[in-house]
Amino acid sequence: MRDVSEEQLKKWIKLIQDNNKPCYQRLGYLQRELERLLEDIH
Repeated sequence: MRDVSEEQLKKWIKLIQDNNKPCYQRLGYLQRELERLLEDIH
């Protein structure tokens, strides 16, 4: 299993806190990132 770097996690957290982008856009991005991570695991 590929580890998620601390940098990556901080990037995601920052993205979630970014109020300049609409919520659905942030969540959509996060969802794609997590799905990509899942694919890497399998």
